[in-house]
Amino acid sequence: MLVGLSLSADGLVSAERVRAVCEYVAENPEYSDKLKLLKAYLKYIKPLVNRRSAVIETSGEISKDSLDSLLARIEKAAGGRVEVHTKINKALLGGIRVKIGDDIYERSVSDELASLGKF
Repeated sequence: MLVGLSLSADGLVSAERVRAVCEYVAENPEYSDKLKLLKAYLKYIKPLVNRRSAVIETSGEISKDSLDSLLARIEKAAGGRVEVHTKINKALLGGIRVKIGDDIYERSVSDELASLGKF
């Protein structure tokens, strides 16, 4: 129920609503084990927050058109708006790595070399 109260009309986790839920639990005397309840709440809300945030790592600069195309694919897969952060990672040796929540998608030369090293 608390997770449902944390979502805005568009189904995204709302920071204001999360704050209100936490304040409600903290101030409500009927919840005897507040820490246990808030830990359970965190367990369920954290994946929803992480699913709406992506980190795109590239080995060099990426064009705006390529970034926009990639963002559109990420948002389609995620089922809605995703906050994206980009950064250059020279260790990729060419290619891209996308992290959405706990999922990592990588297509880079360094990943291919690492795969070859496993044989």
